[in-house]
Amino acid sequence: MVVEVEFLRDNELFIFDRRLIDQVSIPVGECYPPEIFTNYFSFYGGMVQKFKPRRFLEIGARYGYTSLVVCEAAIQSGFSFEYLGIDDESYPPAKGVTVGSCAKANQNFEALSLQNMARAVKWNSITQGLPHNCGTFDMIHIDGNHDYPWPGNDLRIAWPVLNEGGFLLFDDFQMSGVRRSIEEWLESEHVKDNVVAVQFIENERGHCYVRKLGTTKADLDTDPSIALCFDHVGFKR
Repeated sequence: MVVEVEFLRDNELFIFDRRLIDQVSIPVGECYPPEIFTNYFSFYGGMVQKFKPRRFLEIGARYGYTSLVVCEAAIQSGFSFEYLGIDDESYPPAKGVTVGSCAKANQNFEALSLQNMARAVKWNSITQGLPHNCGTFDMIHIDGNHDYPWPGNDLRIAWPVLNEGGFLLFDDFQMSGVRRSIEEWLESEHVKDNVVAVQFIENERGHCYVRKLGTTKADLDTDPSIALCFDHVGFKR
């Protein structure tokens, strides 16, 4: 069963100094417009700040820009946090980059003293699945190949390693391959007993957040007030 809720509200976005990303993106010729910071990256930080995930996986890490935001949100919120990013390094390199995207991401982490919190690994989720013995995660950002059916592939391999109470975060939901993959999966989940909560956000790229809940339709039928808790119940550890 799929229910639509509101996990993150406009007043819960993470406000940060854009120099956090500019200091590593501008040197390689990537200068983002203001709306990318206020209406895109700030949503990831807001989710981390609100729900406090301990382990965060990103499929499609590239140079680690999103990771800088989520790490900063965790640091400012004062809780233990670990980021793992994977990328097959197929994205064209930026001007002046002489190493693969994962190596560049790790250089960025070291330059910003985040190497004990964040790391990136060259890995192809389509051909290799997820890294062996990577453990489980509280949040997983799926930002790899956007062509159908590959977002669905990343969703299916990520779901088993997502902790109860955890989130899948998708960007570029307005792209047909991403939208079709997610909608097909949600349709298949809607006929099942386990409840999945989802939020669609019309921000700069179009986001979709999916939460894995340890709740069944029978639980919801017995106590409808459970639905009111879907946007803030904590992780079960």
